[in-house]
Amino acid sequence: MAKYFYIAGFFLTVSPDSIQLVAEHAAAKYKVFVMNRSTPFYVYVDFVFGNETEVRTFSKTDDVAEIAMKISERPKASGTHKRITVITQGVDPVVVAEDGKVKLFPVIVLPKEKTC
Repeated sequence: MAKYFYIAGFFLTVSPDSIQLVAEHAAAKYKVFVMNRSTPFYVYVDFVFGNETEVRTFSKTDDVAEIAMKISERPKASGTHKRITVITQGVDPVVVAEDGKVKLFPVIVLPKEKTC
């Protein structure tokens, strides 16, 4: 039986359900699960979207603004556009990092009668 499971990040576009199954199996059986996010297509991404929980998973800090900045500064294949990172945080401000700057955009909370 395998002791280690490795899945390259590009496989996320092919079969995320398979990754979930392998990850759950590895956790249940106390196996090592390894995955990279340094796949070739990330260098082509102009906009990166995520929420605070997702981005904190891949960082050593909880500072969402710092994480957004680091993601936006990652190298890109094309110099046509700068990478923009957008991180949502529920009712907390949306964090946007672009061109070496971080901006916060307040979230307007809808009245209960206007929500689903």
